[in-house]
Amino acid sequence: MSSSVLASSHHHQSFLTRLTAASAVRDYRFVHSQKPVLKADMLSRKLLMDRYIRSASEVSDPF
Repeated sequence: MSSSVLASSHHHQSFLTRLTAASAVRDYRFVHSQKPVLKADMLSRKLLMDRYIRSASEVSDPF
């Protein structure tokens, strides 16, 4: 009984791995087709995150 469960979970795992690999490839292709726009978007998002983290650390440590 336990061996069949193990086999099915392993099959599920490999299926998930294939699924994520396929979606990763699709995302990668999409990113490359949208590269200039995405680069600017990621840069602005990074700046926003940096600003947010900086302000958060200033708030948590006022002295």
